[in-house]
Amino acid sequence: MKHLYKVMLVVMVALLVLSMSCGPADEDEPIVLKYNIMHSPNTVDGITQQWWADEINERTNGRIEFEFYWLNSLAAMGEEISSMEAGLFDVGYIIAAYDPGTFPLSGVFFLPCLSTDVEAHGKAAIELYENVPAFEEEFERVNLKFLVATPGNAYWLLSREPIDGIADLKDKRVRSIGEYQTMFEELGASTVSVSWGEVFDTMQKGMADCTCAVPEDGVAIGLDQVAQYWNDTPLGIASAFSVMNLDTWNSLPEDIQNVITQVSHEFPTKHAQVRAKLLADTLVDVSGTVTFIHWTEEDSQKLKPIAEGIWEDWAAARESEGLAGKEVLNYFRDAVLRLEGR
Repeated sequence: MKHLYKVMLVVMVALLVLSMSCGPADEDEPIVLKYNIMHSPNTVDGITQQWWADEINERTNGRIEFEFYWLNSLAAMGEEISSMEAGLFDVGYIIAAYDPGTFPLSGVFFLPCLSTDVEAHGKAAIELYENVPAFEEEFERVNLKFLVATPGNAYWLLSREPIDGIADLKDKRVRSIGEYQTMFEELGASTVSVSWGEVFDTMQKGMADCTCAVPEDGVAIGLDQVAQYWNDTPLGIASAFSVMNLDTWNSLPEDIQNVITQVSHEFPTKHAQVRAKLLADTLVDVSGTVTFIHWTEEDSQKLKPIAEGIWEDWAAARESEGLAGKEVLNYFRDAVLRLEGR
């Protein structure tokens, strides 16, 4: 009997030691989240998204890590939502203009001439998500949590031949996206719809006469070699955004959620700083190879009433679909104006 008692005691002690040794190890294991992103690490969005991830990692003392899969190596564009739902990755990068059926209200990020300030645009996007339930519901409906917007600098018009004013747009083929297409059509041009990855070939082969492009992003894919006339009249900002699977978000400890939210609120400032520096460097680099064109004030002012009409038509179209188009437009526009100091 004593022997049996000793055996049981040894077993109980062993189990206790094992449980104590395993418990803390599990708690100390970092949470690893996979991030599928269309960009490479040396692009603006690659640099600023890495900053965002590194800041979260540092402020949580390494409790959360992000594993990047660059160039959409886990899922192609258009497959992000289903792939996240299947558990293939946790964080993704979305361009709403390529999926308006899923993100109709997010089309507000692609309205021409609404914003020209990167930081204001990014902050207004977060405010929109946090303060307009209808916009938040757009993401919850597909089990996503909005994180940050990643706006580019204002679009310029990069062309193969000089476009010295609005009159020169007549019958030109313009590669553009979202409601920018509507604006160019109203200005007398036709539009070409191709993804960003196809823009260089489209311009090189002469299938488009010009393209909307963020200057530094254009140089990154070689557009300065095939479109050497750059119109620096700002046409407005467009923005992609990053999202997290909502189940993943809800599984995170509250203090980690708070850190992610805090860093996300700081992100627009950092992103704008990186964008501004790269734009300045880019303009110096191309100054000897491209010709800069600036439209007259009269031509530039003609864009505003056309753009405002497009905004209202966009909002009305969303309302006809039973969505809060007017509320989203008004909130985002007012936030941008306030944050830009206008």
